[in-house]
Amino acid sequence: MYEYHTHTTNSPDSRVKMPEYCERAIEIGIEEIAFTDHIDHDPADRTRGHNKYPAYMADIAACREQYGDRLTILAAAEVDWNRKTAPDVRAYLADKAFDFIICSVHWINGEYLGERALNHPSIELYRQYLDEIEALVTTEDFFHVIGHFDLGKRYEAVNGRIDLDHNRTQLGRIFDAMAAHGKGFDLNTSAVRAAANEPMPGPDILRLFREHGGEHVTIGSDTHMVSTFGTNIDVAVLTLRDAGWTTVSHIENGRLVAVPLERVMDALRIATPTFA
Repeated sequence: MYEYHTHTTNSPDSRVKMPEYCERAIEIGIEEIAFTDHIDHDPADRTRGHNKYPAYMADIAACREQYGDRLTILAAAEVDWNRKTAPDVRAYLADKAFDFIICSVHWINGEYLGERALNHPSIELYRQYLDEIEALVTTEDFFHVIGHFDLGKRYEAVNGRIDLDHNRTQLGRIFDAMAAHGKGFDLNTSAVRAAANEPMPGPDILRLFREHGGEHVTIGSDTHMVSTFGTNIDVAVLTLRDAGWTTVSHIENGRLVAVPLERVMDALRIATPTFA
């Protein structure tokens, strides 16, 4: 099993140290963990500039020394991006070595997407967001997956959903570009813990992405606490299966590689005997 979206004390919104997650990973049967601490550049974000790369890499090295014989540990990041911050992002990443990068669009004109979901209907909420995503997938290559694609639904279960009928043409362009460049989605289970009660993205988007040639999805809980680490991986796997996917992806030598979904399902059956 893989846990590819976690936040530690290297993110300002978590108090969990890496070894705590490593211990929990071994306990519940996680084989690989990516520590995707925040890298933020938007002026509106209070966490801007918080990431301290040398300290982060020192923590990674210490965990690999202690747990590396039992757990694959990836140096990773969740990088916030929009067209205004793109030059700062490129400059920051130019001399950094990460095994895996999630790229997330959190901010639209200085307003957090989750807050926008509470104040705008879906069509308005996602109009500028999808423009940013389309710019990302057609101009950048530093990332592997897009984080929590339909993030709004974690905050507002109705308005926060992407209207597929209204946005189908643009989504098609986005998914075509992602597939052509080997990019995927972070299948983020944090919205299962919210009113949306399903991962981000949901099954409708996963089906459409697959129809446009999408090959890669990683699974992560977006956890900031030990209690939510590795949670709802079973829901993510079943969502993939029901959306017609037969694979899930992880990182090998810096590239996304798809492995049979059944392999993760078998691991879940061992770790969680009640798994369907």
